[in-house]
Amino acid sequence: MIRCDFIKPQCETAVDLDNKSLNVTLDTYEKRRGKVIQTDLLAHEIDWLLTSPPLLTPKAHPRILAQGANRALLPWLARQALENTSVFEDMLAQRRSTRLGIRYETLWQFLYKQTPNCKILASNLPVRDTTRTLGEFDLLYQKMSQPAPRYIHQEMAIKFYLGKPCSQGNWFDWIGPDHSDQLGVKMKKMFDSQIRLSHTDDGKRVLNQLTGHQIWEQELLIQGYLFYPWNKPCQAPDNSHPRHLRGDWLPLKQLRQYCESLGTDAFLIPPRQFWLSLQAPSEELTALLTVYSLSDFSSSLTQHITQTNKPILATAELLSGTRKLFFVTPDHW
Repeated sequence: MIRCDFIKPQCETAVDLDNKSLNVTLDTYEKRRGKVIQTDLLAHEIDWLLTSPPLLTPKAHPRILAQGANRALLPWLARQALENTSVFEDMLAQRRSTRLGIRYETLWQFLYKQTPNCKILASNLPVRDTTRTLGEFDLLYQKMSQPAPRYIHQEMAIKFYLGKPCSQGNWFDWIGPDHSDQLGVKMKKMFDSQIRLSHTDDGKRVLNQLTGHQIWEQELLIQGYLFYPWNKPCQAPDNSHPRHLRGDWLPLKQLRQYCESLGTDAFLIPPRQFWLSLQAPSEELTALLTVYSLSDFSSSLTQHITQTNKPILATAELLSGTRKLFFVTPDHW
Protein backbone atom coordinates (compact mmCIF):
# COMPACT_ATOMS: atom_id res chain seq x y z
CA MET A 1 0.00 0.00 0.00
CA ILE A 2 1.38 3.41 -0.95
CA ARG A 3 1.42 5.57 2.14
CA CYS A 4 0.40 9.18 1.73
CA ASP A 5 0.57 11.67 4.59
CA PHE A 6 -1.91 14.51 4.70
CA ILE A 7 -2.15 17.64 6.83
CA LYS A 8 -4.83 17.05 9.41
CA PRO A 9 -7.28 19.90 9.96
CA GLN A 10 -6.82 21.82 13.17
CA CYS A 11 -9.79 22.50 15.40
CA GLU A 12 -9.62 25.93 17.04
CA THR A 13 -10.27 26.01 20.76
CA ALA A 14 -11.12 29.10 22.80
CA VAL A 15 -13.08 29.30 26.01
CA ASP A 16 -14.66 32.64 25.03
CA LEU A 17 -16.16 31.50 21.73
CA ASP A 18 -19.89 32.15 21.57
CA ASN A 19 -22.23 29.52 20.15
CA LYS A 20 -22.27 31.09 16.69
CA SER A 21 -18.48 31.16 16.47
CA LEU A 22 -18.29 27.61 17.76
CA ASN A 23 -20.73 26.41 15.10
CA VAL A 24 -18.74 28.13 12.36
CA THR A 25 -15.51 26.63 13.68
CA LEU A 26 -16.94 23.13 13.82
CA ASP A 27 -18.52 23.51 10.39
CA THR A 28 -15.17 24.60 8.93
CA TYR A 29 -13.50 21.67 10.65
CA GLU A 30 -15.99 19.19 9.17
CA LYS A 31 -15.54 20.61 5.67
CA ARG A 32 -11.75 20.36 5.96
CA ARG A 33 -12.03 16.88 7.41
CA GLY A 34 -14.34 15.81 4.57
CA LYS A 35 -11.87 17.17 2.00
CA VAL A 36 -9.02 15.24 3.62
CA ILE A 37 -11.09 12.03 3.61
CA GLN A 38 -12.05 12.52 -0.04
CA THR A 39 -8.38 13.07 -0.92
CA ASP A 40 -7.47 9.95 1.03
CA LEU A 41 -10.02 7.97 -0.99
CA LEU A 42 -8.57 9.28 -4.25
CA ALA A 43 -5.16 8.13 -3.01
CA HIS A 44 -6.60 4.64 -2.50
CA GLU A 45 -8.17 4.68 -5.98
CA ILE A 46 -4.82 5.56 -7.50
CA ASP A 47 -3.12 2.88 -5.43
CA TRP A 48 -5.73 0.34 -6.58
CA LEU A 49 -5.24 1.18 -10.27
CA LEU A 50 -1.45 1.01 -10.04
CA THR A 51 -1.15 -2.18 -7.99
CA SER A 52 -4.19 -4.37 -8.77
CA PRO A 53 -3.53 -7.35 -11.04
CA PRO A 54 -5.44 -7.70 -14.30
CA LEU A 55 -8.35 -10.13 -14.52
CA LEU A 56 -6.67 -12.16 -17.27
CA THR A 57 -3.11 -13.00 -18.24
CA PRO A 58 -1.45 -12.43 -21.64
CA LYS A 59 -2.24 -16.08 -22.40
CA ALA A 60 -5.82 -14.92 -23.01
CA HIS A 61 -4.57 -12.31 -25.50
CA PRO A 62 -0.96 -11.24 -26.17
CA ARG A 63 -1.85 -7.54 -25.90
CA ILE A 64 -3.07 -7.79 -22.30
CA LEU A 65 -0.83 -5.85 -19.95
CA ALA A 66 0.61 -7.89 -17.11
CA GLN A 67 0.43 -4.77 -14.93
CA GLY A 68 -0.90 -1.27 -15.38
CA ALA A 69 2.24 0.74 -14.68
CA ASN A 70 5.99 0.57 -14.13
CA ARG A 71 6.13 -0.50 -10.47
CA ALA A 72 9.36 1.43 -9.92
CA LEU A 73 7.40 4.63 -10.58
CA LEU A 74 4.50 3.88 -8.23
CA PRO A 75 5.44 6.04 -5.20
CA TRP A 76 6.53 8.97 -7.36
CA LEU A 77 3.53 8.70 -9.68
CA ALA A 78 1.06 8.53 -6.81
CA ARG A 79 2.63 11.59 -5.18
CA GLN A 80 2.55 13.56 -8.43
CA ALA A 81 -1.10 12.66 -8.99
CA LEU A 82 -2.15 13.69 -5.50
CA GLU A 83 -0.47 17.06 -5.91
CA ASN A 84 -2.65 17.71 -8.96
CA THR A 85 -6.07 16.44 -7.90
CA SER A 86 -7.83 19.52 -9.31
CA VAL A 87 -6.72 18.39 -12.77
CA PHE A 88 -8.52 15.09 -12.25
CA GLU A 89 -11.63 16.84 -10.95
CA ASP A 90 -11.72 19.04 -14.07
CA MET A 91 -11.22 16.05 -16.37
CA LEU A 92 -14.01 14.12 -14.68
CA ALA A 93 -16.38 17.08 -14.80
CA GLN A 94 -15.87 17.30 -18.56
CA ARG A 95 -17.03 13.69 -18.97
CA ARG A 96 -20.41 14.56 -17.40
CA SER A 97 -21.05 11.05 -16.15
CA THR A 98 -21.10 9.24 -12.82
CA ARG A 99 -20.58 5.79 -14.38
CA LEU A 100 -17.82 3.73 -12.78
CA GLY A 101 -16.26 2.93 -16.15
CA ILE A 102 -15.96 6.64 -16.96
CA ARG A 103 -14.31 7.33 -13.61
CA TYR A 104 -11.90 4.43 -14.20
CA GLU A 105 -10.94 5.65 -17.69
CA THR A 106 -10.53 9.22 -16.47
CA LEU A 107 -8.32 8.14 -13.58
CA TRP A 108 -6.01 6.29 -15.96
CA GLN A 109 -5.92 9.23 -18.38
CA PHE A 110 -5.10 11.48 -15.43
CA LEU A 111 -2.26 9.16 -14.37
CA TYR A 112 -0.81 9.08 -17.87
CA LYS A 113 -0.69 12.87 -17.78
CA GLN A 114 1.60 12.57 -14.73
CA THR A 115 3.80 9.83 -16.22
CA PRO A 116 7.29 10.81 -17.40
CA ASN A 117 7.95 10.29 -21.11
CA CYS A 118 4.25 9.82 -21.88
CA LYS A 119 2.07 12.20 -23.83
CA ILE A 120 -1.66 11.72 -24.32
CA LEU A 121 -2.56 12.34 -27.95
CA ALA A 122 -6.30 11.69 -27.69
CA SER A 123 -8.85 9.91 -25.54
CA ASN A 124 -12.31 8.57 -26.36
CA LEU A 125 -11.74 9.54 -29.99
CA PRO A 126 -14.61 8.35 -32.24
CA VAL A 127 -14.08 6.59 -35.57
CA ARG A 128 -16.81 7.13 -38.16
CA ASP A 129 -17.49 6.24 -41.74
CA THR A 130 -19.90 8.23 -43.90
CA THR A 131 -23.01 6.95 -42.12
CA ARG A 132 -22.24 5.68 -38.62
CA THR A 133 -19.85 5.54 -35.68
CA LEU A 134 -17.70 2.40 -35.86
CA GLY A 135 -16.16 2.70 -32.40
CA GLU A 136 -13.79 4.90 -30.45
CA PHE A 137 -10.21 4.80 -29.27
CA ASP A 138 -10.14 4.71 -25.44
CA LEU A 139 -6.62 6.12 -25.26
CA LEU A 140 -3.94 7.10 -27.75
CA TYR A 141 -0.59 8.09 -26.33
CA GLN A 142 3.04 8.57 -27.26
CA LYS A 143 5.81 7.03 -25.20
CA MET A 144 9.28 8.46 -25.60
CA SER A 145 11.85 5.72 -26.08
CA GLN A 146 15.01 4.97 -28.02
CA PRO A 147 15.68 4.95 -30.90
CA ALA A 148 12.24 6.45 -31.67
CA PRO A 149 8.98 7.28 -29.90
CA ARG A 150 6.34 4.55 -29.65
CA TYR A 151 2.71 5.23 -30.54
CA ILE A 152 0.22 3.19 -28.54
CA HIS A 153 -3.51 2.49 -28.78
CA GLN A 154 -4.85 1.27 -25.45
CA GLU A 155 -8.30 -0.14 -24.65
CA MET A 156 -9.29 -0.46 -21.00
CA ALA A 157 -12.11 -1.92 -18.91
CA ILE A 158 -13.12 -2.22 -15.26
CA LYS A 159 -15.37 -5.23 -14.68
CA PHE A 160 -17.17 -7.05 -11.86
CA TYR A 161 -18.34 -10.57 -12.79
CA LEU A 162 -20.24 -13.24 -10.88
CA GLY A 163 -19.46 -16.88 -11.70
CA LYS A 164 -22.11 -19.54 -12.27
CA PRO A 165 -22.05 -22.52 -9.89
CA CYS A 166 -20.15 -25.52 -11.27
CA SER A 167 -18.46 -23.45 -13.97
CA GLN A 168 -15.47 -25.21 -15.50
CA GLY A 169 -13.68 -22.00 -16.50
CA ASN A 170 -15.87 -20.95 -19.44
CA TRP A 171 -15.78 -17.18 -19.86
CA PHE A 172 -19.48 -17.14 -20.76
CA ASP A 173 -20.28 -18.43 -17.24
CA TRP A 174 -19.19 -15.11 -15.73
CA ILE A 175 -21.96 -12.52 -15.74
CA GLY A 176 -22.20 -8.85 -14.79
CA PRO A 177 -24.46 -7.86 -11.88
CA ASP A 178 -27.16 -6.47 -14.17
CA HIS A 179 -27.11 -9.50 -16.52
CA SER A 180 -26.33 -7.25 -19.51
CA ASP A 181 -22.67 -8.21 -19.65
CA GLN A 182 -20.64 -11.41 -19.83
CA LEU A 183 -16.91 -11.91 -19.60
CA GLY A 184 -16.98 -13.94 -22.83
CA VAL A 185 -19.00 -11.33 -24.72
CA LYS A 186 -16.87 -8.44 -23.47
CA MET A 187 -13.58 -10.15 -24.28
CA LYS A 188 -14.78 -11.06 -27.75
CA LYS A 189 -15.67 -7.42 -28.34
CA MET A 190 -12.33 -6.17 -26.97
CA PHE A 191 -10.25 -8.77 -28.85
CA ASP A 192 -12.12 -8.82 -32.16
CA SER A 193 -13.30 -5.22 -32.48
CA GLN A 194 -11.98 -2.64 -30.02
CA ILE A 195 -8.27 -3.45 -30.09
CA ARG A 196 -8.37 -4.04 -33.86
CA LEU A 197 -9.88 -0.64 -34.57
CA SER A 198 -6.43 0.80 -35.25
CA HIS A 199 -5.97 -1.84 -38.00
CA THR A 200 -9.11 -0.90 -39.92
CA ASP A 201 -9.05 1.49 -42.86
CA ASP A 202 -11.26 4.01 -41.05
CA GLY A 203 -9.20 3.69 -37.88
CA LYS A 204 -5.95 4.20 -39.80
CA ARG A 205 -7.43 7.29 -41.44
CA VAL A 206 -8.24 8.83 -38.05
CA LEU A 207 -4.78 7.98 -36.68
CA ASN A 208 -3.08 9.43 -39.75
CA GLN A 209 -5.05 12.65 -39.37
CA LEU A 210 -4.03 12.79 -35.70
CA THR A 211 -0.27 12.27 -36.02
CA GLY A 212 0.67 11.11 -39.50
CA HIS A 213 2.34 8.10 -37.85
CA GLN A 214 1.67 4.74 -39.51
CA ILE A 215 2.80 2.14 -36.96
CA TRP A 216 0.78 1.78 -33.75
CA GLU A 217 1.10 -0.73 -30.94
CA GLN A 218 -1.92 -2.09 -29.08
CA GLU A 219 -2.47 -2.62 -25.33
CA LEU A 220 -5.36 -4.09 -23.32
CA LEU A 221 -5.83 -3.13 -19.67
CA ILE A 222 -8.55 -5.17 -17.92
CA GLN A 223 -9.02 -4.89 -14.15
CA GLY A 224 -11.76 -5.68 -11.65
CA TYR A 225 -13.11 -8.41 -9.36
CA LEU A 226 -14.44 -11.94 -9.81
CA PHE A 227 -17.13 -13.10 -7.38
CA TYR A 228 -17.52 -16.80 -6.66
CA PRO A 229 -20.78 -18.50 -5.60
CA TRP A 230 -20.66 -19.08 -1.85
CA ASN A 231 -20.38 -22.71 -0.76
CA LYS A 232 -20.60 -23.98 -4.36
CA PRO A 233 -17.88 -25.22 -6.73
CA CYS A 234 -16.76 -22.83 -9.43
CA GLN A 235 -13.48 -22.79 -11.32
CA ALA A 236 -11.75 -19.54 -12.14
CA PRO A 237 -12.12 -18.36 -15.76
CA ASP A 238 -9.60 -19.82 -18.18
CA ASN A 239 -6.36 -17.81 -18.26
CA SER A 240 -7.42 -15.66 -15.30
CA HIS A 241 -4.62 -14.02 -13.37
CA PRO A 242 -3.58 -16.22 -10.42
CA ARG A 243 -3.79 -13.21 -8.08
CA HIS A 244 -7.02 -11.72 -9.46
CA LEU A 245 -9.17 -9.90 -6.93
CA ARG A 246 -12.12 -11.91 -5.71
CA GLY A 247 -15.17 -11.98 -3.49
CA ASP A 248 -18.30 -14.07 -2.90
CA TRP A 249 -21.87 -13.88 -4.12
CA LEU A 250 -25.01 -15.43 -2.70
CA PRO A 251 -28.81 -15.24 -3.03
CA LEU A 252 -30.77 -13.13 -0.57
CA LYS A 253 -32.18 -16.20 1.20
CA GLN A 254 -28.65 -17.15 2.34
CA LEU A 255 -27.73 -13.67 3.59
CA ARG A 256 -28.11 -14.20 7.33
CA GLN A 257 -26.31 -17.56 7.27
CA TYR A 258 -23.46 -16.05 5.26
CA CYS A 259 -23.12 -12.97 7.47
CA GLU A 260 -23.15 -15.02 10.66
CA SER A 261 -20.33 -17.14 9.23
CA LEU A 262 -18.17 -14.00 8.95
CA GLY A 263 -18.36 -13.30 12.68
CA THR A 264 -18.88 -9.55 12.42
CA ASP A 265 -21.66 -7.07 13.04
CA ALA A 266 -20.41 -4.22 10.81
CA PHE A 267 -21.47 -3.98 7.16
CA LEU A 268 -21.32 -1.34 4.43
CA ILE A 269 -23.28 -0.83 1.21
CA PRO A 270 -20.87 1.26 -0.90
CA PRO A 271 -22.25 3.25 -3.86
CA ARG A 272 -20.54 2.64 -7.20
CA GLN A 273 -18.34 5.71 -6.90
CA PHE A 274 -16.60 3.97 -3.97
CA TRP A 275 -15.94 0.68 -5.76
CA LEU A 276 -12.36 1.63 -6.70
CA SER A 277 -11.41 2.53 -3.13
CA LEU A 278 -12.69 -0.52 -1.26
CA GLN A 279 -9.23 -1.33 0.06
CA ALA A 280 -9.24 1.91 2.08
CA PRO A 281 -8.95 1.58 5.87
CA SER A 282 -12.24 1.06 7.64
CA GLU A 283 -12.14 4.40 9.46
CA GLU A 284 -12.01 6.29 6.16
CA LEU A 285 -14.98 4.52 4.54
CA THR A 286 -17.05 4.49 7.70
CA ALA A 287 -16.58 8.26 7.98
CA LEU A 288 -18.55 8.62 4.75
CA LEU A 289 -20.86 5.58 4.67
CA THR A 290 -23.49 4.16 7.00
CA VAL A 291 -22.27 1.23 9.11
CA TYR A 292 -25.04 -1.35 9.49
CA SER A 293 -25.54 -3.95 12.17
CA LEU A 294 -26.47 -7.38 10.84
CA SER A 295 -30.14 -6.82 11.63
CA ASP A 296 -30.33 -3.42 9.91
CA PHE A 297 -28.14 -4.62 7.06
CA SER A 298 -30.40 -7.59 6.36
CA SER A 299 -33.49 -5.38 6.47
CA SER A 300 -31.99 -2.73 4.14
CA LEU A 301 -30.77 -5.27 1.59
CA THR A 302 -34.05 -7.16 1.60
CA GLN A 303 -35.95 -3.94 0.94
CA HIS A 304 -33.55 -2.79 -1.78
CA ILE A 305 -33.44 -6.10 -3.66
CA THR A 306 -37.21 -6.57 -3.40
CA GLN A 307 -37.79 -3.12 -4.89
CA THR A 308 -35.10 -3.15 -7.59
CA ASN A 309 -34.77 -6.86 -8.35
CA LYS A 310 -31.03 -6.26 -8.83
CA PRO A 311 -27.87 -7.53 -7.06
CA ILE A 312 -26.08 -5.21 -4.69
CA LEU A 313 -22.44 -5.04 -3.62
CA ALA A 314 -21.74 -5.02 0.12
CA THR A 315 -18.74 -5.34 2.40
CA ALA A 316 -18.18 -6.89 5.80
CA GLU A 317 -15.73 -5.17 8.14
CA LEU A 318 -14.03 -8.18 9.73
CA LEU A 319 -12.59 -8.31 13.23
CA SER A 320 -9.17 -9.04 11.73
CA GLY A 321 -9.17 -5.54 10.25
CA THR A 322 -9.70 -6.84 6.71
CA ARG A 323 -12.72 -6.34 4.48
CA LYS A 324 -14.80 -8.98 2.68
CA LEU A 325 -16.54 -8.03 -0.57
CA PHE A 326 -19.69 -9.85 -1.66
CA PHE A 327 -22.72 -9.47 -3.89
CA VAL A 328 -26.22 -10.33 -2.73
CA THR A 329 -28.60 -11.23 -5.54
CA PRO A 330 -32.35 -11.86 -5.86
CA ASP A 331 -33.13 -15.48 -5.06
CA HIS A 332 -34.06 -16.25 -8.66
CA TRP A 333 -31.00 -14.52 -10.16
